[in-house]
Amino acid sequence: CVTLVHVNSFVLVTGYFNYDKEFKWKKFWSIFLQAWFYQIIIVIILLVLALIGAYLLKKNHTPSCCRNCTSCSGNSCEKKKTEIREKTQNNNITDRKNDYDSEK
Repeated sequence: CVTLVHVNSFVLVTGYFNYDKEFKWKKFWSIFLQAWFYQIIIVIILLVLALIGAYLLKKNHTPSCCRNCTSCSGNSCEKKKTEIREKTQNNNITDRKNDYDSEK
């Protein structure tokens, strides 16, 4: 809201000082093309930054079993998850058996 007041004030002051001067299309197109050029450049920069951010977000959200894979097709990841799950279950069974034997 505050910036709108400043923009309007700038336009009024510019109009006041340029009232006596002749309008030049060359100057108008020069300013128009400069604004358009910088608009395009800013959009390209923002798109590149968005793509980089999406890549980093995807990279950081891969499952931990796939982070070291050079080519994870999904099946190898599931296979690793199953292996980890089985090892954990086997360790739990062994721990319970050892606890049971130590109680006797």
